[in-house]
Amino acid sequence: MKRTTKEKKLKKSTESARPEQKDTAAVSKGAGETPGAGETSVTAEEAGNKGGQQPDGAGGAGNAGKGRVIDRKVLEKRRKQRILRRRIAAIVIVVLIIVAALIVLWKLGVFKKKDPDKVLTPAVTRVEYTPRGEYIISAIDGVVVICDENGATGIDAEGKWKWNSTLSASEPVLSPAGNLLLVTDKGGRSIWAFDGAGLKWRHITDTAIISAFLSGPLADGSSRSSKAEPDLITVCEQEDFESAVILLSQNKGNLTEKFTRRFGKYHMLAAAEAPDRSQLAATGVYYEGGTLTGCTVFMRTSDGEVYSTLLSDSEVYLQLRYLNDGTVFASNSDSLKLIRKLPSVSGSGDTEKVLWSRNGGRKLIVDTAVTGGNTCIAAFRDDNVSGSGGMSELKYFDRAGNVTKTVEIRGSIGDLEVCGGNVAVFTDEALYLINAGGNIIGTCNFESRPLNVAFMDAKTLAVNTASGIDIVSFE
Repeated sequence: MKRTTKEKKLKKSTESARPEQKDTAAVSKGAGETPGAGETSVTAEEAGNKGGQQPDGAGGAGNAGKGRVIDRKVLEKRRKQRILRRRIAAIVIVVLIIVAALIVLWKLGVFKKKDPDKVLTPAVTRVEYTPRGEYIISAIDGVVVICDENGATGIDAEGKWKWNSTLSASEPVLSPAGNLLLVTDKGGRSIWAFDGAGLKWRHITDTAIISAFLSGPLADGSSRSSKAEPDLITVCEQEDFESAVILLSQNKGNLTEKFTRRFGKYHMLAAAEAPDRSQLAATGVYYEGGTLTGCTVFMRTSDGEVYSTLLSDSEVYLQLRYLNDGTVFASNSDSLKLIRKLPSVSGSGDTEKVLWSRNGGRKLIVDTAVTGGNTCIAAFRDDNVSGSGGMSELKYFDRAGNVTKTVEIRGSIGDLEVCGGNVAVFTDEALYLINAGGNIIGTCNFESRPLNVAFMDAKTLAVNTASGIDIVSFE
């Protein structure tokens, strides 16, 4: 059958329309179906950002959700960039906070360099405790210790009662060293050790005590490890003018004798142990044929063996002060001597020289002390001057015996105390605080005459006056 011309035209029209339907189906699949393997996805974010842009050939409402295809590597790169921007913003915020805090602290004066020579103002607090009978004071761990007929009493920095411990001593001697304070019954047989909380231990000797010392840290804590408990050195009477030096180690209050060294011809009066605990020196008098001669002996602490003996015809030294390197400063009121006798076979480095001698002059040595572990300070005053008249001096000596500085004090000074590099001395009218540079940074005047002083910390002192006990804080 022959097709008519009209049917041929209709078939041709139908075939030309099929490709358009196929394209429409493809568009529908791309807009609404999940991509298959090998196809690239389009994120909702990208579709939204590009919603206003239409691809070529697209049009109408049916193509509104279609977006540009983006590679996964590009998406990952953008994600990392966003994370980096957030981290940078957080760091900037933290830096701004720190800068603001530093500005506030600077305005408050926190970073201003403190002037070590600034003159301090004293604040005085009267201790609310009335000692019973004769008494003496010292201090340890910020606590004033008063030794009187009531025993030993601790007073805090505000002048309030803290603790009491019963003891009886006919002639008590108080000597702080490191974190302990010794109370020695001179001529008796008891030694008590206290810290800021009260009694730590008591030691009873076999014979009468001449003197007792702790070989722990120097008063400024510079010469020993805090882990090492100080040794106890006792110098005791023996029969027929003899004496003995006894060295005891301590472990949590338990004392163990290391050695006892007895002297027949030498009557020892004082002793000291080197900071490294390698040697011990003792000083006293040598009696023979009715003549007294000064003597200083050096012993090894391992066994008490004497390895060096020095005799002096006219000088009996009553104080021994060790520097960290083993140098000893021996002193009495009329002489100051530097001695170095190390316990080595060669003897190299041994030294013995007189640094100062009175030789009939007016000045005398009142007291000596060690500061910083490498400097010895000697306090001088006029022999016939008291009160506010005359001038006194503090001389600082290095390990070679050279005077490194001199401090003048108006008046006649009493004993010498050191703490943390600071030095305290007093006259009949005033207390003086001197820093490590040798400058007077504090003065406190008293109506009643000071009798003795003790450091509670580097800028706070307990002062025993004729009318009572004061606590002086320099601020």
